Amino acid sequence: MRPYIAFILLILSQSAKAQISAEGQKFVAAFFAQERKETKYFYAQGVGSTTINELSKTINNLPKNTIKSWDRSGGRARLIDSLVLTDDEKYYILTELAAQKADSLWKNITLPGARMVPKQTILEIFNNKNKGWSYFHDGIGKGFYMFTFPIFFRNNNYCAFYYGYSCGNLCGDGAFIIYKKVNGKWRAAFKLYEWVS
Repeated sequence: MRPYIAFILLILSQSAKAQISAEGQKFVAAFFAQERKETKYFYAQGVGSTTINELSKTINNLPKNTIKSWDRSGGRARLIDSLVLTDDEKYYILTELAAQKADSLWKNITLPGARMVPKQTILEIFNNKNKGWSYFHDGIGKGFYMFTFPIFFRNNNYCAFYYGYSCGNLCGDGAFIIYKKVNGKWRAAFKLYEWVS
């Protein structure tokens, strides 16, 4: 009887992962279409270990596992919303981030209008002093994105997502954001950090 129950649990866990994968692809496609207004773009295969480590450090260093969203307009800071992660949610996010160091996660992603640039190609271009950004711009495109696979939690009502965009030596931006589903649509709720180059 126990092997039968274990088999059923294995099947259910695999189907849940497949659903999250489809949900993740929908999320990423909507992110690029709505927030970035991109119809055709290039993305790198995965995010580097250094970035994953920085994202993990950000989650680990949350004071009392609390994330706050502030309105800083008008010269005053006003608390808009806050989110307290449970220890299990924090552990889950950290585990999912660590798993994203594996390139195999990126093999089955299809995004409308997007083209993946293999990590090895990017390394070869930017590790070669004779190539760099001019070679990338001439041969591939104006820039490329790097992003984490979306990490859904709280019954898929919240999503942790990082994106970075590089377009030159001093050209790019990125952010690590917790999105919240409101009336069936994702909206950026908590910006954990951002960068601009």
